[in-house]
Amino acid sequence: MSNQDITILILKDLSGEISPRDKEQLLKWMDLDPKNRNEYAEIKLIWNHSGDIDFDEDEISDATFDAELKKLESAVQDSVDHENLIKRQTRLGRYKTAVIAILFIALAAIGSFYFTKDSGSREFKFTSKELGEVDLSDHSHIILNKNSTLKFSDEATVRKASLQGEAIFNIAKADKPFQVRCSDVTITVLGTSFMVKSYPDYPTEVVVVSGVVEIAYQDGQVKLLKGERAEVQGIGHGINKEKNLNRNFDSWYTKNLEFNDAELRTVFKTVQEVYGVSFIATEEEILKCRFTGTFKDAKLEEIIKTLSYSMNINIIAHADYYEIKGQGCVP
Repeated sequence: MSNQDITILILKDLSGEISPRDKEQLLKWMDLDPKNRNEYAEIKLIWNHSGDIDFDEDEISDATFDAELKKLESAVQDSVDHENLIKRQTRLGRYKTAVIAILFIALAAIGSFYFTKDSGSREFKFTSKELGEVDLSDHSHIILNKNSTLKFSDEATVRKASLQGEAIFNIAKADKPFQVRCSDVTITVLGTSFMVKSYPDYPTEVVVVSGVVEIAYQDGQVKLLKGERAEVQGIGHGINKEKNLNRNFDSWYTKNLEFNDAELRTVFKTVQEVYGVSFIATEEEILKCRFTGTFKDAKLEEIIKTLSYSMNINIIAHADYYEIKGQGCVP
């Protein structure tokens, strides 16, 4: 079968419009070569995350959109599922159909939100407005925090990713290393689990959950083991390595919070990051009070109620922030 025939079968499968006979053909093609399964996985990856694709308006004009949709219509004109398939793609809207158009332009470029022809690498870009999960074709799994951006390219000798924001990486073992780039910091692994936090104007933080991670910054290199963390503050500072004592480093994902004699300053800062809210204290002394407690996937209202009662404070909701008032600390 031609590339176009295979692409049509895949699109029909992802659209839920594939017939049993076509499904059998698709499975036979996937069984012919592991590369075929990888291609299918990459197309499915784009399909599932197409709502996060960051297209410029100039790249998808009305004329281009209509032209590419006609290509799709022409390509499947002999299909028994022609009408259902076209109607399905039209309902899916501008971005999903633009993805389909990309798939028809070149099957070799499948899997890219934009494609670098010079290097021959396939490059993805994911932008997560909310908590999002990404499954790569090498079976690596990445969890993105909200307002985070990940770029990924699978090259001949290395798997490369760049991150702005926060993510948990569960990297599958492979013959070639996996590198994560955050500003001037490079993190290299073969197969492990680790968390990376890298926002503009803030230090880059790495915490290793399992395996070994190598961090390179300027002329320095540090290896991190399970339970260790590193922080890179920027120019003029090296790599600060230490044992990870922050049990809430992944709370933005787990929604589990644990505090042991922690200052309220730390407690409210953590709650802010996890729940995306803001707290302002009327008295600085309140933030010096200490709190011990655990929250398991609790709602924000439950946390506020517990802190208010146990710490002798009032937490008042305003339009865009919470105000902390009161004497503070239990007498």
